[in-house]
Amino acid sequence: MNPSAETPPRPWPPYVARETVLRELERAIAATPDALDTHFYYASFLRDHGQFEAAIAEFEHVLARAPDHVETLVALGVVLARRGRRLDARAQFEHAVARDGAHGGALVNLANVLVLDEPERAQALYETALRHDAAYAAAHRGLCGLAAARGDAAATSRHREAGYAGGPFGRRPYLGATMPPEVLTLVSTDGGNIPLEALIDEHRFLVHEVYVEAYDGEVLPPHALIVNAIADADRCAPALQRASELVKAARVPVVNAPRAVAATGRVANAARLAGLTDVVAPAARFVGRASPAPNTFPFVLRVQGMHMGRGMIRIDDASAFAQAIATTPPRDERIAIDYVDTRSRDGAWRKYRVM
Repeated sequence: MNPSAETPPRPWPPYVARETVLRELERAIAATPDALDTHFYYASFLRDHGQFEAAIAEFEHVLARAPDHVETLVALGVVLARRGRRLDARAQFEHAVARDGAHGGALVNLANVLVLDEPERAQALYETALRHDAAYAAAHRGLCGLAAARGDAAATSRHREAGYAGGPFGRRPYLGATMPPEVLTLVSTDGGNIPLEALIDEHRFLVHEVYVEAYDGEVLPPHALIVNAIADADRCAPALQRASELVKAARVPVVNAPRAVAATGRVANAARLAGLTDVVAPAARFVGRASPAPNTFPFVLRVQGMHMGRGMIRIDDASAFAQAIATTPPRDERIAIDYVDTRSRDGAWRKYRVM
């Protein structure tokens, strides 16, 4: 025996179990190819095994024979969403809701894909799910995020308590074949999180989540690394403070330290960047709901914690400021940013990101 040889990786028991079930289902399909239930379960195990394209094909096979099967519509939509095919996923969820307007999974998954672009409809869908099941945690979690975005502290707290009554922890699917390194991610119940599925490979790492606002000193899952996913310093200042407290006693590396992220709000960044040579950093300042309009026009008014153009308005005069205060979400403070015309000679604005 060579003592320097690497120990071979140990198999991951759930992976081995799924392999066994997949082979059994393949034999069942070969014996009774028209049994749609078998195809559905086979597709579900393929999905859980990380074989997404094969799972999509199997779910589509079921729907070709039973186009209104709600469970399959929802299951296919979930896989499509995981593959980044949001419009295709939405179509499946819309179909499912049309067939069964009381199906909690259909309602919540449709709301989840609409929450950024159509928050009002997403809210209505979550509320419909709760009318049929008042304790449905996923619907409460969706409403918690929407309430936080519009600054409704009472509703945020109420839906957070119901949505996380089962505890502050979650676990993302692990698709690898061998025993994985375990990662603990810090997540806010209120939104403003990095989409970690794009950054941490689910085939290589087992990812535990702790929702910091719901955490109350429970024993943490085993982990060799902590990754803070709370990224929005303006929207999530209390969550970042709680995350900072949580990692104080950490004995493992911490990536994206919460205390460092907390210093990256828009107003703080503007002040920090203003002193750099050859950099134009528009001045930013907080504006309260009762504050008079700034004296210099135009400027850009932003609602804290909102992105992708939502809650951002160009203000050209005092009347536009008053209208914006009346029509944007009722947060106590907004951010006023000096307007800088950065159009190119062809009249187009260009936005670049460096990551």
